Amino acid sequence: PWPSVVSKVRNDLERWSMSNPSLEGNRHIINMVIGRRTQYLARVEGMPV
Repeated sequence: PWPSVVSKVRNDLERWSMSNPSLEGNRHIINMVIGRRTQYLARVEGMPV
Protein backbone atom coordinates (compact mmCIF):
# COMPACT_ATOMS: atom_id res chain seq x y z
CA PRO A 1 0.00 0.00 0.00
CA TRP A 2 2.88 2.47 0.57
CA PRO A 3 3.84 2.88 -3.12
CA SER A 4 0.27 3.87 -3.95
CA VAL A 5 0.24 6.37 -1.07
CA VAL A 6 3.49 7.91 -2.30
CA SER A 7 2.01 8.20 -5.78
CA LYS A 8 -1.18 9.83 -4.47
CA VAL A 9 0.77 12.29 -2.31
CA ARG A 10 2.97 13.19 -5.28
CA ASN A 11 -0.09 13.80 -7.47
CA ASP A 12 -1.77 15.90 -4.78
CA LEU A 13 1.34 18.03 -4.28
CA GLU A 14 1.71 18.58 -8.03
CA ARG A 15 -1.91 19.71 -8.25
CA TRP A 16 -1.54 22.09 -5.28
CA SER A 17 1.70 23.56 -6.65
CA MET A 18 -0.20 24.90 -9.67
CA SER A 19 -1.97 27.40 -7.40
CA ASN A 20 1.35 29.05 -6.38
CA PRO A 21 0.69 28.95 -2.62
CA SER A 22 2.51 31.19 -0.16
CA LEU A 23 5.00 29.83 2.35
CA GLU A 24 2.23 29.58 4.94
CA GLY A 25 0.00 27.93 2.34
CA ASN A 26 2.71 25.38 1.60
CA ARG A 27 2.91 24.52 5.28
CA HIS A 28 -0.84 23.90 5.45
CA ILE A 29 -0.83 21.85 2.25
CA ILE A 30 2.00 19.64 3.47
CA ASN A 31 0.27 19.06 6.80
CA MET A 32 -3.02 18.22 5.09
CA VAL A 33 -1.84 16.16 2.13
CA ILE A 34 1.13 14.29 3.53
CA GLY A 35 -0.11 14.11 7.10
CA ARG A 36 -3.55 12.70 6.49
CA ARG A 37 -2.48 9.98 4.05
CA THR A 38 0.69 8.80 5.75
CA GLN A 39 -0.41 9.00 9.39
CA TYR A 40 -3.57 7.02 8.78
CA LEU A 41 -1.79 4.24 6.90
CA ALA A 42 1.09 4.14 9.38
CA ARG A 43 -1.39 3.65 12.19
CA VAL A 44 -3.43 1.00 10.37
CA GLU A 45 -0.70 -0.91 8.50
CA GLY A 46 2.47 0.01 10.37
CA MET A 47 5.59 1.63 9.00
CA PRO A 48 7.45 -0.01 6.10
CA VAL A 49 10.65 -1.83 6.98
